[in-house]
Amino acid sequence: MELDAAVVLAPNVLPAWGGGRSLLDYAAEAALWMPLAMQVPWMADAVACIARLAPPDALERQAEASRKALRALGWHKPGPGMAWRQLRRRGWPARTLGAAAFSTVFDFWLAACHCYSAAWSCAPPGRPPLGAWYAMLDAQGCARASTPLERALWWSDGAGIVPGAGVGIVATEERAQTLLRLQRMLHGARRDPRLARGREAVRCRPPARPLPLVLVHGGADGLIPPAFSSLPYARMLRAHGDPHTLELPAQAPHYDALLAHADPCAGLSPLLPHGFAALDRLDAALDRR
Repeated sequence: MELDAAVVLAPNVLPAWGGGRSLLDYAAEAALWMPLAMQVPWMADAVACIARLAPPDALERQAEASRKALRALGWHKPGPGMAWRQLRRRGWPARTLGAAAFSTVFDFWLAACHCYSAAWSCAPPGRPPLGAWYAMLDAQGCARASTPLERALWWSDGAGIVPGAGVGIVATEERAQTLLRLQRMLHGARRDPRLARGREAVRCRPPARPLPLVLVHGGADGLIPPAFSSLPYARMLRAHGDPHTLELPAQAPHYDALLAHADPCAGLSPLLPHGFAALDRLDAALDRR
């Protein structure tokens, strides 16, 4: 089946050229620095709105592990201000950092690193790169066997990243050790070549034939920052001469479902209506051909 056109919402895309960053690269960075950055004073209200949904002291435990890992990497007295400045220097827009509270408090960044490092390295199930494995968890958080019904529901209830649908991450080492391992696999003197090959394998080239595209990406996306994905992808399309439109609704997050838990002062608005409107416009344009 060939497409006549496409509307793409909040794409997690690494362009073949023109810049951009892979999710594994910036998730590893966020897992290390973001728990500290969320402790700057101006993030207090946004973090408080999300933290009430998470286990007590979840963010503080993450922050302490980050401090320990950063000291081992040679950073002296790592703190919130330093973390915020470091992320800004690495290209994180201030608006994106302000919207990243949910992904940070619920520890999405490290969860994504477990998933992506295993996928990129094509690791066998028994040899995960970050020394953790997946299992169904009981009420006490201990691994147990899954039932046939639970396995059947993974296809409908799983979001693609563990934890979810009853499956959790069973770590075999302290969080600080995992953060160190991840940084050394990506940036150390003995980088893991499997991850480099995986990164190159997922780079996205322009469409094989001219394909009108509408990219819609929320300016307040704290999960897949458009500065790392949609914007460089649009630059690649422009350089290649491909027809496309880029829309960046300033107040839209990544997941509309999170609006129910967002800081009421954040002024966020849903992304999906922008996607539906783009589909209507594109459909009308195709009808006029």
